[in-house]
Amino acid sequence: MNSASTTYEADDVFGLCDLSYAKRDALNSNPNKTDGDSPVQILGIADQKIVGQQTLFAVNVKANARIYIAYAGSGLFVHEDFRKSMLGVDLITRPVELSSDGIALGCGISQMALPVHLMFDYLCFSMPRLMWVFKSRSIVEKKIGRSFLSPILIGFADILLSVLATGFRVIGFFKTRGLAVEEVYNADESIANLLKGGGEQFSCEHTAAWLNWQLEHSFSEDERSSQKMFVIKDSSGSLLGFFMFKVRFHETASQRGYKNILLGSLMEWQSADQQKLSHSTLALLATLAMKKCGVDAVEICTNENATIKFLRRLFFPQIGELSFVIRATDSSPLRKHAGWDQPKNWRLRPSYGDNGLS
Repeated sequence: MNSASTTYEADDVFGLCDLSYAKRDALNSNPNKTDGDSPVQILGIADQKIVGQQTLFAVNVKANARIYIAYAGSGLFVHEDFRKSMLGVDLITRPVELSSDGIALGCGISQMALPVHLMFDYLCFSMPRLMWVFKSRSIVEKKIGRSFLSPILIGFADILLSVLATGFRVIGFFKTRGLAVEEVYNADESIANLLKGGGEQFSCEHTAAWLNWQLEHSFSEDERSSQKMFVIKDSSGSLLGFFMFKVRFHETASQRGYKNILLGSLMEWQSADQQKLSHSTLALLATLAMKKCGVDAVEICTNENATIKFLRRLFFPQIGELSFVIRATDSSPLRKHAGWDQPKNWRLRPSYGDNGLS
């Protein structure tokens, strides 16, 4: 039994090598690809059959102005008949060996996979997940099922939620008086330069090419999926900030069992000057923009205390956490940077790893 990034004589009886067109297109367009031979998939083989896989792609990690190559994994899967073997562990630990700088990372790790990552020297930096629901159907149907009462309760709850959403618009109006909020379809260097001004020592490097890759590509082929970016400018046309989000349909949105939810997720944001435009305001503007896309709910995952406090004052409940994990080998140059293993030194965003594409 082994995992591999080369060709083996094995039958793909479960179709694990058949990447969708959307995923292949995204992987081929990755601006961080180092060359044509960059690995894109690790295969787990047992009994001459391909029984597990993990998709890979290169990302850049920035540490005190130095750039290092890391690999992010996506779609980790082992067939149920082989989950009691060590194959899943091998698939999790192999990406760090493929990075010339000995770094592997991921974001949005499942609760099942997280403990295994932690067993093998991955660090976990958590971002509280704050959510707001615009449409109550999924919650009501989970609580009481479908009955003659369901439409009545859904209608009443949605009216209340609509009133609260009106309050969000009022707050957003007063916080952005004199400013223009515009959707853009291409990120330029002025947007990318905002990401350099946060002051944190460590981050995943997001260039203009990377932002456009995230805007234009998705691992999902669902027609309801989309990615959008908005900029905020002052009266003179100067760029004050931006935010980017994704919309995805989930047949099951969480372990809590909510069904068939169109979810908006804030992925990236940055202000040029938080005295003029705070990250809290960007989160609120993103929430309103996602509502216009017809989402049932939104999630905002961040470790920024000011934004968390602001959203909690607006009654956004915390529903779990989003986990960013990273591993550096003993010989990795990342370890030479003091503080690399402390979350307070990182600019953390939900767009890390494959989370913006998935």
